[in-house]
Parts: sequence; structure tokens; C-alpha cells
Amino acid sequence: MKKTTRTFLFSAFFISFLLATPVIIAYSRGYRVDWGNKIILNTGALMVEPRPAPVELFVDGQYHKRSSFLFQNIYVDNLIAKTYLVEAKRDGYFTWSKMLQVAPHLVTEAKNVVLFPSNSTSTLISSGVEFVSTSPGERYAVLAYLSTSSTQDRSPVVEAALYDFESGTQRVIFRGDETLIGYTVQSIEWNNSSTRIFFHFQNANNLNRWIAVDIRDPQLQTIDISAEIAANSAFRQYENEIFKPAIDSVSWQPNNQSSVLFVVRDLISPKDRQLHILASYNLESKILSEPIAYDVSDYEAFGDNAMYISSKLHTLNRVNINARAIDQLTFNPIFGAENIGSTQFVTDRILLAGEEGDKQAMIYNSQTQSFDIIANKITKAVVSSDSKKILLQGKNTISVYWLENVHIQPFRDAGDIEEIIKLPESEVIDSVWFTKDNEHIIFSANSSINVTELDGRDKRNTHTLYGKSADNLIYMGSKDILYFRSEGNFLEMPIK
Repeated sequence: MKKTTRTFLFSAFFISFLLATPVIIAYSRGYRVDWGNKIILNTGALMVEPRPAPVELFVDGQYHKRSSFLFQNIYVDNLIAKTYLVEAKRDGYFTWSKMLQVAPHLVTEAKNVVLFPSNSTSTLISSGVEFVSTSPGERYAVLAYLSTSSTQDRSPVVEAALYDFESGTQRVIFRGDETLIGYTVQSIEWNNSSTRIFFHFQNANNLNRWIAVDIRDPQLQTIDISAEIAANSAFRQYENEIFKPAIDSVSWQPNNQSSVLFVVRDLISPKDRQLHILASYNLESKILSEPIAYDVSDYEAFGDNAMYISSKLHTLNRVNINARAIDQLTFNPIFGAENIGSTQFVTDRILLAGEEGDKQAMIYNSQTQSFDIIANKITKAVVSSDSKKILLQGKNTISVYWLENVHIQPFRDAGDIEEIIKLPESEVIDSVWFTKDNEHIIFSANSSINVTELDGRDKRNTHTLYGKSADNLIYMGSKDILYFRSEGNFLEMPIK
């Protein structure tokens, strides 16, 4: 090959390289040419993670791709920067759709896309159920019923069965006697090991009784906790300090599966001189503890500590149950007034305070040693299973408060709060987290059970799962089954 030919070819390739390089770089950075309008456009991409596979993805009505069990995420590139209608579809499931903005050189993400079945049917587990309580590990549920007593007038009394979620079987674990006629179940509390429960009963005169059952005991012997404590010889120490002592606020001690905590209140003395003594009682050894603290209004135990509101100073205190060492965490009255209603601890730094059905949600600020109000008119608060946010249920609203920053789209900062659901013509009866991703909430209203997403870009996909009102919602993520009570029936319904 002649030198002139070699020089010509080299020059041609070199010029081609110089001309092509900017084009290749521009293409790799998302630039495209609109030949019709003779302009250069910037492009972006979409990343959608729909579940459960297989799911078909449509962008502006055009089919793009079908996910599989092996490749569940769908990536769409070369999209001109604008807003697109993105749809995820699967037969037998509600369609997920959202208008998403694609920006130049960026990937718009939709990571928590869940399709819910549109044709699930419920199955009856038991009828005549008055109350449901699940164990901490969600292995069991206690189903409370009303049965007829052996008295002449056949008055109703409480009966309870233990339902095993794994085997689908149930057995009776408690039958109330004639002494419980006129009492109703206020709550059913489990110890941390799910081996013991106690029933909190109350009658029309606000008299309380706490009765414990060991579910492992084939004889199903019961322990009347309040009566046994009052009959204990060591209880005289409280009778010496309190003119007319009354046992109240019984709860399980977290790190001792056979012990309960309780408060001894004074029913006679003037309010400003009343003692509210926190103590513990072991159901096996029958040992009654020395006083743990003397001014306990409302409390909750977390591990070896109990957080409580001082009945005298209205401050937040923490006491070590074993060492009885007390730390005062706030130095001004939390609520600014004595008439505050009741206090419910959601965690050791988050509480609900106020009158029933109209409480304020508060979070402890360690820097100011005070509480910051995060929401008003709250009836229920539930921490997500990943402990990153709190569901706040109101009379006809559901809001979410973020405890941590979220680094995936849509981004959130710790301290953000957003109203997720508002029902102007209906009430929110119950709500739970969809714990598979903690990015959806299952809730019941006056006439249905529904599910909605937290992602509020464009709109929230909200669907009806069941066409009647319900309470006692229990979502079991390991089985993808929703349990609930509707019209006295305890039912299950798959939502996968």
C-alpha cells in the first residue's frame, strides 16, 4: 500500500473518530435527535419493581416488557424528559398506575409497586367472636366469645379459645364462671414468650379483674391476679401507706415471663396526696416486690425499664425495675395541665396523651428534654415493623410520621408527616401495616377493607379488598393472609 493511500485512510479514520466521539458520548448521556422537529432532546429512564411476577408494564399505553420470576425489575431507558402514564398489569389483580415525571439524565424509580388480587375470597374460621388478640410472634390468636352461664337466668359469660395459625385448629382455654357475669373483656395481654395471657375484665361499675391463663397447662387453671395480690401477706405494706388501696394497670414484665407489674392506687385520699405505687408480682413464686416507684400515673415497661408519667409532677420518668433507680427525663409538665386524660406509650420515646379518641401524638426530644407534638386527634398509633415510621390513625384520617430518612424515591426526611387517607363521609375503624414492605397500609372503613400505598406521587393506588366493615385486622406477611373480624365472624383472606 502506497504511503499516500495509508495517509488518506489514517486521516479518514481519524476524522471519523473525531466526528463520532461526541455523538457516542452524547448518546451515552441520554441525548437524542428529534429528526422531525430537528432538535436535540435529553432523555431519562424508568426503573419499576412490580410484585408479584409476572407483571406486564405499559408506558403511555404502549406495552414495554413482561417481568419474570427470575427478572422481576423492569428498566425502561431512552425516554424523552416528560410525564408518562406508567401501568403495571396482571390478570386477576388490580392495575397499578401512576403519572411519573422523567427528568433528563436521571432514573425515576417506583420500587414498591405491589399488585393486589381483585378477586380474593374470605374463609370463615369462627363465628360469634367478640374480641381477638394475637400473640407477639403471631403464632396464636385468642378468640373471645360470649356463652351462657350455668345460672338460672342463663346470663352470658366470656369463653375464650386459642387459635393456632399454623395448624388452623382451636381449643378452649378459658370459661368464665358466675363471678364474671356482667363483666366484659377490655383487653387480652400476652407475655413476650407467648406462653401466658391475662384477661382484663371490667363491669358497669368500673370494677376491674385480671385473670391469667398458662396456655401450656392442660388443666387450664386460672389465676385471679388482682385477688391473689390483695390476699398476699406482703400487701399489708401498701395498706399501711394507703388507706384504701386498689390494684390497677396490670401488665406483663417483659424480661420475666411469669411476673406482672401493677399499680396500687389510693381511692380515698385527696388527689394531690394520693400515692400511685408501682410494684411487681411473680405468679409462680407468689413473691410481691417492694415498691418500685411511688408516683406512677400511666406507665409501660421496655426491657428492664419502665417509662411512666409522674402522678404529682406530670413529668416523664424512667425507672429500672430491678435496681429501682429513677431518672427524670422531662422537668416541666408534659401536658401543661393536670387534666390530661390517659397516656399510652407507643415506644419508649413516643406516646399518645389526652382523652380517648382525641389524643395528641408526641415524640421525646432529648435535646430539649421535652415532648414535641407531631399530630392531633389520634385514636391509634402503630410503629412499622422496620421501626422507620409510625402509622397515626384518626377518626377519619390516616397519617404517617417518618422516624428516619428515606433514600429511595419518593425521598423522605426524618420528621416528615403526611396525610395518607382522608374519608370525609366515613370513619377509619382499624388499620395495620402491610409488613412485606411497610410501604402500604391496610385499613377498614364503614363498609369495606381497603389497601393504599404511601407513594403520593400523582395519586395513591387504593383498592377495596373486602366489601364489608371489619376490625381486629391482622396481616401475616409470612403467609400473605389477612385475618379480620366482621359481623362477629373471624375470617381469613389471602392477598397474594
